[in-house]
Amino acid sequence: MVLPARVPSGAPLSIVRTTLLTIVCLSRLPGATALDHPLYFEARSSALFETRAAGQSVIIRPDRIELDGITLRFVHPSKNARLEGLGISAPSTYITRGQTRSFRQYPKAGIRHVYPGIDVAFYGSPRQLEYDLDLAPGATPDRIRIQVDGARGIRLDEQGNRVVDTRS
Repeated sequence: MVLPARVPSGAPLSIVRTTLLTIVCLSRLPGATALDHPLYFEARSSALFETRAAGQSVIIRPDRIELDGITLRFVHPSKNARLEGLGISAPSTYITRGQTRSFRQYPKAGIRHVYPGIDVAFYGSPRQLEYDLDLAPGATPDRIRIQVDGARGIRLDEQGNRVVDTRS
C-alpha cells in the first residue's frame, strides 16, 4: 500500500507534522525506557540509525524505516538522501564479552533531502515514533509517497494521524 502525504487543507507548506507510527503492541518497559522517556537514535553507520520502541528495534535508513516486520519505504527518494543525527549527541557504549563498542546517539534522527527540498526528522517515545516533514519554499509535497509493507492494518486515529498496526 502506498500512502500519499497528508497535508491539511490551508496548512502552510513549510512543515507538516504527523505521527508516522503509533505502536499498538505496547510492551511493559522497565525503568529507563518508561513510556514518557524520549527515544534516542544511535548512529550505527552513515547509512543506518537504530532505536528501540515498545521493545522492538527500529532501523532508519536513507530510504526506509523498519520495525517489527513492517517496512515504510519512501517511494523514489532522492539519490542525495542522507541520514543525520539532530540535536546534541552523547556517547552510547556497549560492553559484551570484553569487547567495547561505542556509537553517537541523538534525540532526533533526520533524513536530509529525502526528496528535493524535503527533509524528515524522527523523534518520539518508546510507545510511538513520529516524524516531521520539513518542506523548503517551492518544494513539491505531491512527491511524498510512503509504501507500507507487512502491516496488519492501517487506520486514522481521532486526531487524523495514520496508525500502522504491527504484527505483535
